[in-house]
Amino acid sequence: MRSIRPHLLPLLLLPLLAPAQTPQPLQPTVPTPVYDVVSIVPNNSDSGNMSFEGHDATFTATNVRFKNLLSNAFDVREDLISGLPGWAESARYDLKAKIVDPDLPTLKKLTEEQRDAMLAGILTDRFHLKVHTESKQLPIYNLVVTPHGPKFKPSADQDPKHGGMRASDHDADIEASRISALLVLLAGSLHRTVIDQTHLTALYDMHLTWAPDRPAAAAGLDDGRNPAADTGPSLFSALEDQLGLKLVPAKGPVTTLVVDHIEPPTPN
Repeated sequence: MRSIRPHLLPLLLLPLLAPAQTPQPLQPTVPTPVYDVVSIVPNNSDSGNMSFEGHDATFTATNVRFKNLLSNAFDVREDLISGLPGWAESARYDLKAKIVDPDLPTLKKLTEEQRDAMLAGILTDRFHLKVHTESKQLPIYNLVVTPHGPKFKPSADQDPKHGGMRASDHDADIEASRISALLVLLAGSLHRTVIDQTHLTALYDMHLTWAPDRPAAAAGLDDGRNPAADTGPSLFSALEDQLGLKLVPAKGPVTTLVVDHIEPPTPN
């Protein structure tokens, strides 16, 4: 099963998050395939539940907004997507795609970028999607080590294939993963790009617990502290107290996704 982006589903199990701190373009090991059969139907239920599930030859998304699909296909947070018309913001869909007579050994060699491109191909074909990226100067956070140093140690297991992260809206367990896994968690929780300036390069084990939905953190205030709340530490305070890390507000270039054209999906 392929992993689902953390900015899509706040409560989930994230397998094997151990990307390099400075991601480099990956050369495809095999040509990127396309799905042979695709079904897209409106979901008019009142359910608030949505799900994504990917296997080697299939992809299923249930009760998802188009912005959810865009976020997954282009690996960008939803708050960095603009240009969608009102119907595309609110309409929900069930999407099923599969490869007929798949070459499973070859499919297992696909990179995450190739799998994203397969979903992007569906959106381009069925929604007549056209997009472009823009770099904007936006508020960001720099992640730094506090003067007392980090409060976590390198993992005893330095094999990134054994790493992973389990995260919810109030805690996270990270095992044998780089700091970049924590960046993904923080960016998804705070809806702001987080840049690593810790200079920590090993694989680490980290545990973090904080109070969900703290007003100060949600508003993006300087340090997210809210003395009036007594349900636990904010994410900002938890980082300092539990991990010895700190988020410093700044501004920097952030890549955003702009939708130039989109139409309702063509019939199945």
